Amino acid sequence: MAGMRRIAVAVLCLFGAIVVVSQPTLTSAFSLTGLGCLAALAALWFVGYRRERFPPVLLPVEVTLLAVACFMLLDDTVGSLAAIALMLRCTYGGWRGGLAAAVAYLVAVTIGDNVGGPQDDQLAVAVSGLLWRDLPNFLVFGGIGIGLSAVLRGHERNVARDQVMLAAGVRLLAATTRDEIDRTVREAATDLLADTGARADPPEHTTLTAESRDRLNAGHPVRLSPAERAAADLPAGAAEAVLLDLAGRPVLLITSRRRLPAAAMSRLASLTTTAVLAARGLELREQLREQAYTDALTGLANRARFGEVLAAAVLDTRRTGRPAALLLLDLDGFKPVNDRLGHAAGDRLLQVVAHRLRAVVPAGSTVARLGGDEFVVLLTPEVGADRAGVIAGRVVDAIGAPTDLTGVPVTVGCSVGLAFTAPDGTGEAVLADADRAMYRAKAAGRNRVEVETAMVAH
Repeated sequence: MAGMRRIAVAVLCLFGAIVVVSQPTLTSAFSLTGLGCLAALAALWFVGYRRERFPPVLLPVEVTLLAVACFMLLDDTVGSLAAIALMLRCTYGGWRGGLAAAVAYLVAVTIGDNVGGPQDDQLAVAVSGLLWRDLPNFLVFGGIGIGLSAVLRGHERNVARDQVMLAAGVRLLAATTRDEIDRTVREAATDLLADTGARADPPEHTTLTAESRDRLNAGHPVRLSPAERAAADLPAGAAEAVLLDLAGRPVLLITSRRRLPAAAMSRLASLTTTAVLAARGLELREQLREQAYTDALTGLANRARFGEVLAAAVLDTRRTGRPAALLLLDLDGFKPVNDRLGHAAGDRLLQVVAHRLRAVVPAGSTVARLGGDEFVVLLTPEVGADRAGVIAGRVVDAIGAPTDLTGVPVTVGCSVGLAFTAPDGTGEAVLADADRAMYRAKAAGRNRVEVETAMVAH
C-alpha cells in the first residue's frame, strides 16, 4: 500500500505538470479556476490514498471539481489524469465503489469537455469524445483499478489471517490452563471467519443429533442435510457446519450459509492442530510438575513441594501475624521392621503411615514425606495452637495402631516435634525448632509430642 501511494503521487504530479505546461496562459480566470479545482481534487485523492479509504459522500464533490476543471482548462490531458487517478482510486472501496466512481468520473469528464461548444455539433462532439477517448480510458484504467483492489484486498486478508494465527500460536504456547487454550481458539477462529459471513457459537449452546456430532467431529466442513438441520438447533439457513474439536473436547461450532473458504478452513485446521499440541504440552507439563513435587512411594508432597508451601506460610505469618503449626515426626521402630520383613514390607508400612496421616489431619493441611521415615505436616493458621497439640496427639495414636503386613502384625510409634511460624522467622528456623522438639520427644521416651521446649506427654 505504501508503494501504491508513492506511485499515485508520482503519476498525479507528472500529469499535473503536463496540464500546467499545456496551458497557453496561467493568468486567465478560467485557467486559474481550473487549476484550483484540479489542486483540490489532487488533495482529496492524496488524503484518500493515505487513509486507504474514500468516503462515498465525497464522490459528488469530486465529480463537481472534475467537471469544472475539464470545462475551465479545455485540455484532454485532464481526462487522462482523471482516468489514471481513477485506477488508483478504485484500489479502495471494492468493486462497487470503483464502478460508481468510474461512471461518475466518465460523466463529469464528458460534460466538462463538451459543454460550451457550438450548439449544432455539441451532441456529436460529446458522443465522439465519449466513445473514442473517455470511455476506453475509463474502462481500461477502472478495470485495472478494480482488479488491483481485489488482489490487494485478498493480500490484506491473508496478512491479517497470518497475524491472527501468529498471535494465537504465541498465546497457545504460553497458555497455562485448558480454559485459556479454549478461549484462544474461540477468539482466533472468530477473527479468521470475520469476513466470511460464518457464525461461531459455543457447542454447548447447540443441540446436535449423535449422528451429526459424529460427522462434525471429523474436523472438516460438513454440509448438513435437511433432516439434520431440522433436528439440530442451528441458525436459520445453515447449510454447512464444522465443529472444532480438541482431542475429544469440542470448543466451537461454525455454521455458514455457503461453503466455507478453503483458505480459512486450512488456517482453522492449523489452529486446531496447534491447540491440540498446546493442550498435550500443558498436560505433559502438569505431569512433570506433579512428578517433581510428589513422593513416588507415598503420593505425598515431597521436600521440594513442602519447601514452597512452608515459604508461603511464613510470608502469610509476616503479613497477618497468624502462626501456622508445623508437626515434624519420625517413626519409632521402623528400622527393625524394615530389616526383619524386608524393604517391600517397609515400603508398605510407609504407605500405610501416609494414608493415616491424610486421614487424621484437617482439610487444607499439607502432608509431606521429607525422606526415609521422616514426615511433616503443616496446619493452616485457622487451626490454632491448642488444636494443633490435639491433632499432634491424634497423629501419635493413628500411627501407633497395629498394622498387618503380609499376615504379620506390626506396631511402630512416632516422635513428634511441634513448632510455629513466627512473623520474624524463616522456614528453616521453624523446621529447626520442630527438629529439636522431635529429638527431645525421642530422648524423653518416644511415642510422644514435644512443643518447642515444653513437653506434652501423650
